[in-house]
Amino acid sequence: PLCDKCFFNEYCPKLLKEVAAMVATGLTNKAIAGQLNIAEVTVKKTLSQIYKKLGITNRAALSHYMSNHPAG
Repeated sequence: PLCDKCFFNEYCPKLLKEVAAMVATGLTNKAIAGQLNIAEVTVKKTLSQIYKKLGITNRAALSHYMSNHPAG
């Protein structure tokens, strides 16, 4: 099960951690897709999953979350 206090624990899929960390550095969806060699739509779907699980709605909120809870 996922920890309520930190989304990015050992049960979190690697892709979610990678995408969240890249968003926190300011990369665009297109740049993230290129670096991970995945489709841009996959990045968008992954971000939707992250936003839903964290109860946030945008990149700025995710960046703020990541500054307090780095992906491990």
